[in-house]
Amino acid sequence: MRGYKWDDMTLAATLTFISERDHTLMRRVHRWHAPRWIRVWMLAATRGGDGWLWCAMGLAILWLGGTRRFPRLAPRPWRREWESRSSSI
Repeated sequence: MRGYKWDDMTLAATLTFISERDHTLMRRVHRWHAPRWIRVWMLAATRGGDGWLWCAMGLAILWLGGTRRFPRLAPRPWRREWESRSSSI
């Protein structure tokens, strides 16, 4: 293959073939009606990423976290400083 130069028609035909196959797959997936459980699962996953789930997890850590709850909620650079300060006490 070294030194082989693609013919312009071969490259165009290859790209056309790939594009047509991609469009066929796209149309098939677009026509597919997902079962209800998949739709509910995907909806819950997107809603969980909106922030309310992260807020609920933070509140749960504050409530149930014990003595190390504050360092766990801090951003990573502050966490190391906080943990080194609390271990020296």
